[in-house]
Amino acid sequence: MDKSAHETHPLLLLVDDNAVIAMNHKMVLQKNGFEVILVFSGEAAIKTVKDNPSIDMVLMDIDLDEEIDGVEATRRILSFREVPVVFLTSHSERAFVKRVKEITNYGYVLKNAGEFVLIETINMAFDLFDARQAVEREKEKYKRVIESTEESVITYDAEGKVLLINPKAASILGGVADDFIGKQIHEFLPSANAERGMSTIRSVMQTGKSVRQETEVEIDGVSRCFEMRYQSIRNEKGLITSVLQISLEITPRKRAEQELHELETQYQLVAENSTDVIYVLDSQLDFTYLSPSVKKLFGYSVADFNSQNLYMLMDQIIHSEDVDSIKQQIKKRLVGDLGQHIDDFRVYTADRHIRWVEVRANYVYGEKGSFKGIVGIIRDITRRKTAEQALFQNSIIFELFEELPSVTVVKLDANLHAEYVSPSMWNVLGYTTQYFIGSSVMEVVHTEDRAGLEEKIARTIETKSESLFSEYRVYTKTGKVKWVETRARLFYNQKGEFDGAVYIQSDVTERKKRR
Repeated sequence: MDKSAHETHPLLLLVDDNAVIAMNHKMVLQKNGFEVILVFSGEAAIKTVKDNPSIDMVLMDIDLDEEIDGVEATRRILSFREVPVVFLTSHSERAFVKRVKEITNYGYVLKNAGEFVLIETINMAFDLFDARQAVEREKEKYKRVIESTEESVITYDAEGKVLLINPKAASILGGVADDFIGKQIHEFLPSANAERGMSTIRSVMQTGKSVRQETEVEIDGVSRCFEMRYQSIRNEKGLITSVLQISLEITPRKRAEQELHELETQYQLVAENSTDVIYVLDSQLDFTYLSPSVKKLFGYSVADFNSQNLYMLMDQIIHSEDVDSIKQQIKKRLVGDLGQHIDDFRVYTADRHIRWVEVRANYVYGEKGSFKGIVGIIRDITRRKTAEQALFQNSIIFELFEELPSVTVVKLDANLHAEYVSPSMWNVLGYTTQYFIGSSVMEVVHTEDRAGLEEKIARTIETKSESLFSEYRVYTKTGKVKWVETRARLFYNQKGEFDGAVYIQSDVTERKKRR
């Protein structure tokens, strides 16, 4: 609902073929500040909605005695206009409720429910409609991110059918997005690539673990190499429903790597001009070579690394939350784990900004199996990680939005002001979603807990931690005190600055009472 148009007097269309009941409802609605248009048939309702774009909501009697009943009239209205519809009925049987929910789920009211229930149902339907509009806007942002990224993005279901594909991926495959939606992976990829892709999709669906792989695909008679990342997408219940594939064409880079191996005499020239950082470590893990591009990408000079040991530099350069894991990986590989290894982690630039890198390391061994050193390439993948984070951050709201009676989802901006609050806030604390939008949620935290919570949040942001768990008391709309538990995911931009958070809040008052 566009509240700027009818801030004080929303316009309702009341549809009821019982004139006495209809007039009674009309008077109740007008008394509570609503403007009302009254019609007595489904056909009249359809025409009125078409002719009057100012209608904010439809109150529809299910049991109309005309050619079409309220359910069918609603179906036709929703085919050309997005508007909240609340059903009026004399029935409470399961069959009637199910039939209503198949059309729309903004609610229904028994005709004898009384004035309070009717008005509150209308207000909650408006709140739900506004929240859904907010979700649609978030989905549009999500769509724009996918469409603007330089990487190929495809979402598959468990059977390998395309649910979503961005223009970049469609273009590589020789078409537009509509050419591939609903098609099975075998219909547009060569058999060997389709089988491998299908095997990976099944693995991710079963295990939930992300998979990274490189593959060559023949497209229009040309062999092209891609780096692919597969990760699971879960619904609000935590069940895996589909698989997201993000692909980056690395054909130019793979050709360069092949040339490096085949033409050692040209190694120095290629390294000096590469946009990636190329490095060489000896058997003691001391740097013997680093390409000048390290200055452009990360602000360090080659001299900063000359003859320096990798382990001595790791604590200074690799992000504190990633360094221990990378050290363990290197130690494990040094015992004879052959082949190329790919790692993603965060590093500090010379001016202490945070950037994501992808490191491809080839561990070199002599004929007798002795370790000789490491030759690797470092690529700045901050843009890709930013796009992945944006996809995740915006989808969280969409996946968790479904109405959960005791769990509230809140999205905060960099100033800790609410950008989104799920409708369940009404069930938990009695506040509408609009109560918090654009303001701090701290105002409802119990005065004895507020300072401690603010200090904990500040400490979490200062240490760049990505998660936060808290239990504290809050005030409900009526002034009562409840205990809540929050689990938060914090986000940071490429400069390492706090960029917002999403948290899930649960009512744990009863659990606290039992202790």
